Amino acid sequence: MKANRSVFLVTTLSCIFVAASLVWNGALAETTDFSAIEASIKDSKLDKAEALVDAILKKEPDNVNALMYKGNILFFRGSNVGKIQLYGNEDESIYDTSIGEIGEGSSLTSPEVAKNVAVYFKHALEKAPQRMDIQLGLCWTYANAGMKDELIARFPMLRKYSGNKPDLQYNMGDYARVIVDNYSFDDGIAVYREIARLYPDDGNIINDIGAMYMKKGDLDKALKYFKQASSKKNRDDATLANLAVVSAMAGDYDRSVQAQQMLSAFKKDTTYPLYDALNKRLKKEPGWQEEVKAFIKQNKGKKDYKDYVEFADTLLPATGKSGFAQYKEGETKDVPSHFHVINDEWAAQEFPDQFDAVFALANEMTYFHNYRKALALFDRMEKVKLAKSQEEVEKVSLLHAWALYQAGQADAANER
Repeated sequence: MKANRSVFLVTTLSCIFVAASLVWNGALAETTDFSAIEASIKDSKLDKAEALVDAILKKEPDNVNALMYKGNILFFRGSNVGKIQLYGNEDESIYDTSIGEIGEGSSLTSPEVAKNVAVYFKHALEKAPQRMDIQLGLCWTYANAGMKDELIARFPMLRKYSGNKPDLQYNMGDYARVIVDNYSFDDGIAVYREIARLYPDDGNIINDIGAMYMKKGDLDKALKYFKQASSKKNRDDATLANLAVVSAMAGDYDRSVQAQQMLSAFKKDTTYPLYDALNKRLKKEPGWQEEVKAFIKQNKGKKDYKDYVEFADTLLPATGKSGFAQYKEGETKDVPSHFHVINDEWAAQEFPDQFDAVFALANEMTYFHNYRKALALFDRMEKVKLAKSQEEVEKVSLLHAWALYQAGQADAANER
């Protein structure tokens, strides 16, 4: 199943490359004993395992499982994989050594090693193209070697023999992620775009492209892809949440509210009216207090809404508490980041002389790569000398320098 995706995390599958049983759809009937090979691999005795495999291949050059083991041994020897683990398939007929778990990191190798591994995997697939463990293993090998073109060229066969495997596109997305993280951002994005072409209705893949741009620090391009993703037929809550969050970080609160409305409808929750009220309060529109009160009344006492209700309480006037004290209390509540951002935007305007209010917004803008807005806030803070204590001065100076550096102003950053 598809793993639970946090905001800005790409779609991942915690899916093991499961080896085929000895009889694969009735097409194979290999009875060779591989127990000694498996034991040698478990003990990391790859030379012994390879010698045993080679002996089998000398007698049976088309033995699919032997070819699979040979490719895996070459991969293990030539990659940065740690401890070798064998994963059993459902009926425990043989054990899988094909590379590892998708979505659980990478096992980098060189193109030279990958080409040698591919010789054996391709030979096996000529004899048994329906072996999805080997189809997946070959793609995983190319991804871990950064071989974009070879990887993309395998996608048609991968899809053809997948049997409409659910969420295959997210396996493929992991290949793109490995290349982005370890080789070339542009090559990895090219793989993502090919997957998006093959699955034109899948907004989650486009969301993942947006997530890559977000990791890179390109807020504008990230927002572009999150907008595209939200309009697709197949989209999940992480896709809609990303649009809500990034729109807020970009200062487009109206779009963020629209995304939250779609997200609440998707999840069948009641958080949208509260977020809408926050936006109305920011824009000084009437009726927001009534929305907050109605939200509290509807959700008070519900376990899943505890922090939301407590957060909502801090938006309303309270006897004996200042508005700023109420705001500070709201900051402690566990609600989504875009709820805090729009609240911090309001506080920075409502309490312009309060360091904590303005700094909170500047900090968020820096974290989410809106350096233009962050730098404007830091300049404002320095102009009016908002930082009073030495600790506050150091916090502003450090974060201001970081924002300058990330915005491409290295010389200005070094001067701080």
